Amino acid sequence: MKKLILFFTFFLGFILIANSQGFELQQINTIPVIVKNDTLKNAWAGGINSSTISTCDFDQDGTNDILLFDRDNNRNLVFLIESGMPLFTLNYQSKLPNLSRYGIFYDFDKDGKKDLFTSVINGIKVFKNTSVFPDLSFNVFKEPMLTNYFGDFVNMDVSILDVPAFVDVDNDGDMDILHFRSSQGASIDLERNISTETYSKPDSLLFKNLDNCWGGLMEQNCNAYNFGFACKNNFRLEHSGGGAILAFDSDNDLDKDLILGKEDCNNFNFLQNNGTIVKPVFTKSSSTYPAINSPSISYPLPFNEDVNGDNLKDLIVTMGNANDTSDFKNSIWFYKNTGSNDVPNFTYQSNNFLQNTMIDLGRNTVPLLIDLDGDSDLDLLISNSASKGKPATIYKFLNSGNLTNPVYSLSDSNFLQQQTRNLDDISITVSDLNNDKNQDLIVSSEKNGSFQIDWFINSSTSGFTSSETKQLDTKSSSPSNLLFIDIDGNGLNDLLMGSKNGDLKYFSNVGTANLPGFKLIDSTYGGIKSNNSSTNGNLNLAIADIDNDSNEDLITVNDSGFVYCYPSFKNQNPKYFTNKNIIKVNTDNTSLGKRLSLVIAELNGDNISEVIMGNQNGGLFLFQLSAITTSFRYENQNNEIYKTKIFPNPSLRSITVENQKNITLTIIDYSGLEVFKNEIFNKKEYTLDILKPGIYLVITETEDQKRQCQKLAIK
Repeated sequence: MKKLILFFTFFLGFILIANSQGFELQQINTIPVIVKNDTLKNAWAGGINSSTISTCDFDQDGTNDILLFDRDNNRNLVFLIESGMPLFTLNYQSKLPNLSRYGIFYDFDKDGKKDLFTSVINGIKVFKNTSVFPDLSFNVFKEPMLTNYFGDFVNMDVSILDVPAFVDVDNDGDMDILHFRSSQGASIDLERNISTETYSKPDSLLFKNLDNCWGGLMEQNCNAYNFGFACKNNFRLEHSGGGAILAFDSDNDLDKDLILGKEDCNNFNFLQNNGTIVKPVFTKSSSTYPAINSPSISYPLPFNEDVNGDNLKDLIVTMGNANDTSDFKNSIWFYKNTGSNDVPNFTYQSNNFLQNTMIDLGRNTVPLLIDLDGDSDLDLLISNSASKGKPATIYKFLNSGNLTNPVYSLSDSNFLQQQTRNLDDISITVSDLNNDKNQDLIVSSEKNGSFQIDWFINSSTSGFTSSETKQLDTKSSSPSNLLFIDIDGNGLNDLLMGSKNGDLKYFSNVGTANLPGFKLIDSTYGGIKSNNSSTNGNLNLAIADIDNDSNEDLITVNDSGFVYCYPSFKNQNPKYFTNKNIIKVNTDNTSLGKRLSLVIAELNGDNISEVIMGNQNGGLFLFQLSAITTSFRYENQNNEIYKTKIFPNPSLRSITVENQKNITLTIIDYSGLEVFKNEIFNKKEYTLDILKPGIYLVITETEDQKRQCQKLAIK
């Protein structure tokens, strides 16, 4: 009856607001994690690989805090400085704008509030800090920034691979910009800010391209530069790959010295300015700066920021590129300033700054909860992928707390000697596959380019002990993770496989109670499949009864960052699950990154489930799963933002559906019965032979739950 009311309300042209029961993930940091007797201050921050770092006073207490921007996943991580210690906080992520490639703060208008700069295609975008205590806010000020180039105002030609320097080069009080040019040249452009000269105040960001060969530099390779080079506007050497520039006064002579990083290099170069403010002169470079423990990192990005609250600007070097040869666990080098801001002395502290305060195991972490020691509480296993020549492994964190106050303590960094097996891309799950009432460990991995599944048989009736291993053969490749559950009700655990391309595969267990065997039944079980988009790859799965109806629900997550729940999925049509709900993430689904994996369990005795997620950055997120009442709107077809085009209409059962967003398409007949459902990306053609002639209601829903209805006539 409710569907009929909805159907006819549509024809009256109204907007209907409806409520439904949903679920939300509230990110928390309440479970302690101990490594080498040290309780990690930021355990559940999610890890970091490639990043930029800058500072801003987020809580407006007079001390600058840290923004760590994840270049791979476009994540903003905020750390408040409290008593010299950076502490991860979730309070400001939703207040920050979407960034790309870097996030650099600089108070360009001298109003006491740092503004925020980021990359756009071949240029720079700036957000003005419009915060009014206690609220934090940023609004777009210029996109892109322009410069006067031979009389014409044009886009600053800055590559998205580069990190430019925002600095007052000429000490006149306003912010200038030094950058490599995107389209041509291995030299440095000076974009001089002439706001002060023009308007007597620095708040306009008015630039003039003053010099396209600033300092006479011309880069050759990682450690070689040409000096005294006289550039001509029509002649430049090609700038190869990305480049990063840090300009600062290292010797208190008022001119700007340089640290330069290059995309294809593992070291940076320090170049001292022997000229003046007006006429910089560089004559040599040093690839060993600082002299002791100079950084070795893929595409070093240098930053000069106070990261410990002592009002001295330190040197921080982050990894600009994340590739298979990188050391993902040690990608932020920290050099403390033990001198002064006028004459800094950078002293090496660590190569895993902030990472040493969180769970950061390299890349592609997969969590698993299992009682390993037989004390009835859940311990934590975490697998990862290979990096910098080190094979993948499994880390064991024993629960040294109890059923109501879990505490995870690292006890083994090479569980079951996985490192000796020379594996990559390990994913772990648990199941009783031989019907002995013991939970076995199943490890899927890649070795020498081939996929394999290893079954570690648990011989312990209390905890986990394995001395026997067998291999399982599914004649399949490229899984993201495995989930064992009895689908067909015959008492044997079948296999659901989340694929790297986004397909959900169902394998029936055709073996015996003691020896499993698997046969592929459906390559897109429940209609969950790839849409040929990079956003829904790396499908990962979990099972839990989150709505407490005594039926198992299927929870999925993929590279889109969206978490979906298929309630009572075994009772749904196996060809296409029609009941699907999005599980909201209170921070923002898209901020979680890629290669997400998840495990769900009740960990602290409050009857509220916790969710632990792994990710591409080698860290973990911790959430609490809570029920919420969600509202959604069915809107008429005049809403241009979410408008879906359906044509021809009327139709002879063949229609084309087009939308700018990923959508779910549902068709309801005149009686209120759902007769068709599918997902599309941008544009797709359907043949609807199942529909009889008549009038139908078409509902389209975007991933952020914006819904639209329109009428479809089938002739």
